[in-house]
Amino acid sequence: MTDIPETINQEISKNRFRAGEIYTRKGVYPICFPGKTWDKGGPWATGYATAGKKLIIFMNIGICSKTGHDYENSYDPDLEEIMWCGKALSNQGQPTMQGIINFSLAPHFFARWDQKPQFKYLGIGLMKSFKENYPSKMGPLMRYSFQCVN
Repeated sequence: MTDIPETINQEISKNRFRAGEIYTRKGVYPICFPGKTWDKGGPWATGYATAGKKLIIFMNIGICSKTGHDYENSYDPDLEEIMWCGKALSNQGQPTMQGIINFSLAPHFFARWDQKPQFKYLGIGLMKSFKENYPSKMGPLMRYSFQCVN
């Protein structure tokens, strides 16, 4: 693998999540914010939220979200590759998208294949490529390719 940016390396070294384990949003929140509990709503109820240098991504694969949003996310377990879409109208000018591109945020991927509240932790993703204005059924958005690195 190529050089891993410092932010990603730091997250790997102190990562409290374990690949393959099952988590809920409510369970992830206090790991990111010790001593606090999530009261539902806000960014944590959507596809992604930041916690310091972590970008916590809750993605659906092959299913619509409870709000009807359907993005073309995928995961290849053999290659440990993730294809992930930002929200509709996401673009390079947004701070979160910039954080992925310039490696100032470390994306932690949690995936589910059904509507249950549990997500499987896939790992930290190292961005390999991205496309702006990807023509999804949700409208143009950012689409990324990641390699799991932990």
